Amino acid sequence: MFSKTLVKNTIFIVSVIQHKSAKKKKHKTFQGEIFGHNKPISQLKLNRDGDLLFVSSLGAGGATEPLLTVWDPLSGEWLGSFEGHSGAVTDLDVDLKSQYLISSSNDSTVKIWDVNNGKALYTFNFTAQCRTVSWSSDMRFFVTATRPFGGKGAQIHIGENPILEGADKVDEGDSKETERDAKSMKATIDFNENTGVQSTRVLWSPLDEQVFTCCTDGTIRVFDVTKQKEIKSVVFDPKFSEKSKLADEISPSLTDMKYVNNHSAVIISSRNKEAKVFDIEKWDVIRTYSTDRPLNTVAVHPTANVVALGGGQQAQQAALSDREGLYECLFHHLIFEERIGLIPCVEKEVFSPLNAMSFSPDGNIFALGYEQGQVCVYQMDDSFQNTVQQIEKRFITEEEEEEL
Repeated sequence: MFSKTLVKNTIFIVSVIQHKSAKKKKHKTFQGEIFGHNKPISQLKLNRDGDLLFVSSLGAGGATEPLLTVWDPLSGEWLGSFEGHSGAVTDLDVDLKSQYLISSSNDSTVKIWDVNNGKALYTFNFTAQCRTVSWSSDMRFFVTATRPFGGKGAQIHIGENPILEGADKVDEGDSKETERDAKSMKATIDFNENTGVQSTRVLWSPLDEQVFTCCTDGTIRVFDVTKQKEIKSVVFDPKFSEKSKLADEISPSLTDMKYVNNHSAVIISSRNKEAKVFDIEKWDVIRTYSTDRPLNTVAVHPTANVVALGGGQQAQQAALSDREGLYECLFHHLIFEERIGLIPCVEKEVFSPLNAMSFSPDGNIFALGYEQGQVCVYQMDDSFQNTVQQIEKRFITEEEEEEL
């Protein structure tokens, strides 16, 4: 196991709500001022070009505490806020052209935004809080998952993108926001079992024929869009009940799900301290990454064989224990599974779990979002790739020696 710090160049560190007073700072180490607050980052994503960073927060909202913001990831400049949600924003997604942003919220709405002017174009009203959201690959549809509420279990809702409807195209000069309710959805799919389980993340299958969701009960569920029903349920860790007796701080909840680069597999993180890669045909486990902390988020580097993992103990648990909170970002080798490096906490000023992470498509920018509200952006230069390649050679050499 390697413990080398693989990333040293912090581009900027800012608070997502103090955008008007935040000053740009360049750091070659992890020293410098941190603009802190206690509103958790729920999601962040770099766009396809890597020049926009979208961030959502679980704050209360309002002008002094925007819940949905966009930044320049290279300079740290705040570019704007998307104002309209009245509750915590739980998830977001942006289209490939960076024209339309979609967000889900605890105010029981999903909103579609114009990225250029920050205006809400459409609001979809539901009867339960919206936990996660995602565009389909062709932008024709979106999917959101609602929490159990009022005797109803969790549901998957699939809606048509109104922007692409021929009779309902957006007029850029029209500032009116259109509202629709859950009845306008193309499909609403119930879970097979109403057990109070919640979805934490959703993904479309590569051809948009299925929806994958990871859940709080430790299962991955697959929904058929055409048949409008749940067709498969996969247990992330069949041995969890045995583990739980030994460690009260862990839970079966699955926390994040992203595609591995060729889109033939997904990687999923869990509060049981593991992340796993599943193929999306048979849903067999291909790789397992074991850590020493509950995990909240995961990402795969787009060009290097590197998996990034983050999470940590809740602040209360960390304060009551004799262990550190384990808030570093860990790097594991995608193929060999071993830990190969980390990003340490910023001089221990960021004393909170990692909630979200995102690589730019070229792999040069890496963004982290924390429970306390900080966003840290790092530059992944050539030295990162070179170090990973050197480690790979060591792994291969060790395997060859073992065969002899």
